[in-house]
Amino acid sequence: MVEKELNLSLALKVRAELERLGVEVVMSREGDVDVPLSARIEQACRAGVAGFLSIHHNSASNSEARGSETFYQADKEDSRSLASLVQKALVRSTGLNDRGIKTRLRGDGQDYYYILRAAPMAAAICEVGFVTSRSDAARLGTPAFKEMAAAGLASALREFVGQGGAGPFLDVPATHWAVQEVNWVARKRLMNGYPDGLFHGDDPVTRYQLAVALYRLSGEQMVDAQKECEAEKKAKS
Repeated sequence: MVEKELNLSLALKVRAELERLGVEVVMSREGDVDVPLSARIEQACRAGVAGFLSIHHNSASNSEARGSETFYQADKEDSRSLASLVQKALVRSTGLNDRGIKTRLRGDGQDYYYILRAAPMAAAICEVGFVTSRSDAARLGTPAFKEMAAAGLASALREFVGQGGAGPFLDVPATHWAVQEVNWVARKRLMNGYPDGLFHGDDPVTRYQLAVALYRLSGEQMVDAQKECEAEKKAKS
């Protein structure tokens, strides 16, 4: 049982289900190719995705370890919300053992996984089940299980991104003349809302805020993230 094949097979089914539900999907790969982690983040940023879900299958030296678990970004509440929706839906649709949602941190307090550390949008890593568990492995590769898992994951993602509503800010209704543009800059993380959950679109923009938006738009932050990823690879080699 090859993990990368399980990952892709399930991801393609999730995409098909989401597209059936009318949700636009961006895939980091559609075949047996190796896509650098930094390139996946860059692609997601260019597309302005509302959420990033990385689908994996677990393994452990202890063959008794079983079930699904989902990791989220320690400093992002929307990431925790995404992980919670994904985990609950997957367990509900498949009946797998629920290992819950969790974080994993490095010694410096940052997220251990590069995807979670570098993604500017809400991101989560779903470990569907253990290929090293006899009970999990007996189900993971079956068409019936994949259909159930895909349906659960798709429903969670659909709920997270919403369907044509006003977007993340209560003061920018769906009927507002600039709703599309406001939602776009929010998805791209070019501009943030205020702690009260509002956009306050009539407030003046400072030169500092403009500098931040231009920096994010330039894509240079992705270069910084790529350099960090390359440095990590060198440290491991």
